Parts: sequence; C-alpha cells; structure tokens
Amino acid sequence: MPSAHQYAILAMQTPPPYRRYAWLVVERLGGEDVTVCESLLTYPTMMSALYAGQQALTLMGPHTD
Repeated sequence: MPSAHQYAILAMQTPPPYRRYAWLVVERLGGEDVTVCESLLTYPTMMSALYAGQQALTLMGPHTD
C-alpha cells in the first residue's frame, strides 16, 4: 500500500483548485480510506482529484466552509 508520503507528493502535484480536495484525502482521512486514496494514485488528474475529494467530504459527513 502506498505511503502517506506518496499521497502528499500527489496532492502537491494536483493543480489548484483541485489541490484542496487532494489534501483533504491526505490530511483528513490520513490515508486510511484506501479506495479514495487509490483513486488519486490510479487517476492522478484534476477530475479524479475532484471526485476523490467529493467522496472524502461525503465520508466525513456534514461540514462547513
């Protein structure tokens, strides 16, 4: 399984504004949700980062901006 360091590298490579979603996966889920994190590593594109970020937000439940 990829390390948190690899997730962090991928998050840094994700262009804004999608980078914030990638960091949600790295920081808020801490790499524990393998499916969401693997989706970032398998499809390292802006739209997959956005999708993974949306999935992370769904898993975390209600939030405030």
